[in-house]
Amino acid sequence: MQSNQLKVKLAQQVLSSKNKTLLKRVEAILSASEEDFWDELTDEQRESALKGRSDIKAGKIKTTKQVMAKYKKWLTK
Repeated sequence: MQSNQLKVKLAQQVLSSKNKTLLKRVEAILSASEEDFWDELTDEQRESALKGRSDIKAGKIKTTKQVMAKYKKWLTK
């Protein structure tokens, strides 16, 4: 489904809905997506996120399988 088709479909569903809870949830989702969470992070959280990006670019990553194998003994207790 193309982006414009999806927008029309969602708009139609919102316009025809009488479910106030659903409408409030849609509003919350749309409001949250407009806010930039980055501004709400602490300096330490920002530094950690930036280091993570840097590590990814440098290839310093592990697969989920590698991590699970390493910590399996703690996860099964």
